[in-house]
Parts: sequence; structure tokens; C-alpha cells
Amino acid sequence: MHLPRRLTLAVGALALVAPTLTSCGFNLGTDRPYTPAAGTNFVDGSFKVLGATVVSAAPGAGTLVVGLNNDDPLEPITLTAVDARTSPDDASELPIEVASFDPVEIAPLGFVNLVDVDPAIGVTGDFIAGDVLPMTFTLESGETVDLGVPVVAACDEYEGFDVADTGETRSGEAAGSVEESYDCEFPEAVVEYGPETEPQGEVEGPGGNEGTAPDEPVETESTPTE
Repeated sequence: MHLPRRLTLAVGALALVAPTLTSCGFNLGTDRPYTPAAGTNFVDGSFKVLGATVVSAAPGAGTLVVGLNNDDPLEPITLTAVDARTSPDDASELPIEVASFDPVEIAPLGFVNLVDVDPAIGVTGDFIAGDVLPMTFTLESGETVDLGVPVVAACDEYEGFDVADTGETRSGEAAGSVEESYDCEFPEAVVEYGPETEPQGEVEGPGGNEGTAPDEPVETESTPTE
């Protein structure tokens, strides 16, 4: 008995899509928020912290660069302070200092980048590019957000973002007395020849004369002994 043509086509189509449908699932890793870039994100609730970094042109000083987003369609959100700690559980003597600033209001469904705050928010202390600084973002409502904020060198896509005037926050020292700025130039490759890497092709002949190495090994015949 032959199946109707339409039914045959439907069964064939179902057979083709069945492997795809059976591979679907829930709680996939690609559905979870993650941070593919250097900055740190916080995306729980209406207040969101996006791409938090400290951009540093030289060791010991930098600018807090972070996007703040308000998902609430009705109420503004106000950031009142950012504090650094030596560790997530330590809020005592701080080797890292974040400059104080006027409260920053994020309008309903609005966005603010702290690098655009005037003056920009400086960060000083004992740190270098590659460190992660534990910081607490405090809102006017009393809500706090704890994040590990990475320090990135002011190179490539971060060039020009270390704009905070942190000269006065370093115990009155002038900004020019800071350690040398990071070198953003890519180092050139250096090739050093050694016993295992000397150029091939020339060999030293008998008596110290230079000759040319044979391209192929020389075969010698041996006479069998009885």
C-alpha cells in the first residue's frame, strides 16, 4: 500500500528535523550572562554595571571606566559612592583609594558612563595592570554591589581613557613623578643564533677551510670480510 504523497513528505521532513529538536534543552551555558571582555558586569536587578575597568597609563593610578544602566522605566537610580577594599572581606586600612564624586543620577531607562563624569573618577594605590581591585558600588537607596574590577593598561582600545587628574591624591606628589608609563609598543622579535640554531649550509672543512655542506649524505660502500 502506498502512502499519500503529502503524508510521505511530512514524514520525511519530520525525520530531518528530529535530530535538531532532540538536541534542544534548557539551562544552556550560552543562555547565562557572562563577560567575554576585560570589564566586569553585574546584570541582576534594575541597576546594571557594565564593563567595569580601571584604565591605567602607569602603575599606581588610573581612571574608573564603567557603564551604569537603569532598567527601571519609572524611577531614577543614584550612585553615591565607589569604595575599594584590600579583599572582598576586608574594609579596614585601604591601600587603594577611589576619589569621591558628586552623586550620579541614572534616569529611568537611562545609561551613564563614569568616564564622562566631570571630573573623571581617579583611582590610586598599590596596583599595576593585570590586578583585580575589589570595589563596592553604593546607591542612594542603600543597595550595594560588590565587584572585582580589573586594571587594564591604557593601550589599544583603552588608549586615551585614563583622563583622571590623580596628581593630588598621591600624597601631594606631582603627576609627573609617577612610575614610567606602560609601553604600548609591541616588542620586536629577537633571533639569537646558538649551537642548535646556526644557519645550515656552510661547514668547516679540513684544516679550517670553509666548505659547503652536501645536500645529501654521501654513501660509502663497505667490503664484506670473510
